[in-house]
Amino acid sequence: VRLVAAKLDRLIEVVKVEDISDLDHVYREMVLIKVSADNEKRGEILQLSNIFNVKTVDVGSDQMTIETTGESNEIESLLELLEPYGIIEVMRTGRVAVLKSKE
Repeated sequence: VRLVAAKLDRLIEVVKVEDISDLDHVYREMVLIKVSADNEKRGEILQLSNIFNVKTVDVGSDQMTIETTGESNEIESLLELLEPYGIIEVMRTGRVAVLKSKE
């Protein structure tokens, strides 16, 4: 972790790197998923999406792109459910985290 933090700290865009893995924190990942979706499949995918608080960000004639944030296991579950429909592309961030309130 220290080596990665040191390298990230050298990037201009990074203001501060702090290891909070041993502290009480909240984390999320974000994912964009392009999935095969004709008119029939689109409704089914949207129903699945309601469980995972998914937003539709692009719709084409035979595919759609959705976005969600969550914990790693939630994103993995969504990807497993979408696999039978035909995942075309996945773009996924790593974890981003913030310390929990002390209250």
